[in-house]
Amino acid sequence: MPSAPGETFALTEEPDLIVWRMIGHVSGDDIRRLFDVQQRFCEGWPHAFVLVDVRRAEHFTPEARRIAAEGPAGGAVVLPIRANAVVGASFHIRVLGTLVSRAAALLNPTNTAPLRFFETEPEARAWLAERSREINARR
Repeated sequence: MPSAPGETFALTEEPDLIVWRMIGHVSGDDIRRLFDVQQRFCEGWPHAFVLVDVRRAEHFTPEARRIAAEGPAGGAVVLPIRANAVVGASFHIRVLGTLVSRAAALLNPTNTAPLRFFETEPEARAWLAERSREINARR
């Protein structure tokens, strides 16, 4: 839940979805809070998926980008994230997201997941649902 109106926040949806809503200027503390929600949700689950809504994001601080690339607890925590879908990213945010994703893969090779960009949330949710069906079919 958001801590105050208009701030970046994360929410979870059973059985396996974490939704990050990034709003305005996104700070390192914002990313830490998002990872905290994600980490608590993932405890005891074999996998989860992340939908990142950046339609209302205006700016990511250098600290936010660094923390996002490092992952939770500076990479010390490995989460069972199997895919990331980003909604509403501008060209600039797509480039930034791709760079952060590549940096994360280099910093934490065991904690990487595919990243895809979508124009709409229903498209992103459909792709994540398909990933979930594929993973559950293999279990």
